[in-house]
Amino acid sequence: MYLICYTNLFGQPGVSGGIIILILTTSTLWPVIQILNKLCPQLIGKNELWK
Repeated sequence: MYLICYTNLFGQPGVSGGIIILILTTSTLWPVIQILNKLCPQLIGKNELWK
């Protein structure tokens, strides 16, 4: 999604654009991973699924 927005606004990303997209993606996914880790640990394999 960030790549599409970046490409529409600024054209094809170079190295600096790739770093910007990487930082945006990481900053978006990190809180989602933390929330899912607390709410549904089975989804990431923290607990055994089959007991």
